[in-house]
Amino acid sequence: MTGKNLLAATKGIVFDLDDTLYSQRSFKLSGFRAVSEWLAATFRLDANCCYQGLEQVMSETSPSYPHIFDLFIERNKLPPDCLDIMVRIFVEHWPHISCYPSARLLLGKLRRIYHVGILTDGRLTVQQRKVQALDIESDVDMVLYSDSMGLEKPANELYRWYEKRFPWKESILSISVITHIKILSGRNSGVGELFEFKLGVCRSRCRRSFLCGRRSGKFD
Repeated sequence: MTGKNLLAATKGIVFDLDDTLYSQRSFKLSGFRAVSEWLAATFRLDANCCYQGLEQVMSETSPSYPHIFDLFIERNKLPPDCLDIMVRIFVEHWPHISCYPSARLLLGKLRRIYHVGILTDGRLTVQQRKVQALDIESDVDMVLYSDSMGLEKPANELYRWYEKRFPWKESILSISVITHIKILSGRNSGVGELFEFKLGVCRSRCRRSFLCGRRSGKFD
């Protein structure tokens, strides 16, 4: 099936959130800013220096590295028990993030033709704050938080949830930054072809799977 034929058969498109519609790195930096302000007030440190230190650790590791705060505490000889507070502040802070401009534009264009949704993994309250901060809920028809169902992608139940709520009969195209692109038939939701989405082009991977390990391009 060509990309053109794929989109012609598609009735609904479901997007991932993190690093698909906005930069996950920007969320991390937003959290680092909130943590840095607490560190400055608590230990009489310079907030900007703390922020730059956290950013440096992330640059040396990766945005998904789980021990950024641990390394920062070790390097700056801070009390180990401040880790829990730093994590709590990071998790509970109001994020200062924004959508990729072209992603918001794309959502608007797609919604004229398709039913459009968002399916996102992660802690429920954190993901809800992200959606609110992005002011993106009005740009789609529905948002499903996998944590609200106690599941993670690519659980079939998450896609079936959309099938039950959107009036489509043919297929769902699911898109994420690492190409969770799953075509679900309304008649047989457990079987479908996997497609790679990159810069507006869909190519059949001819595999019956939810995940494709190749990274596709972002919208920006």
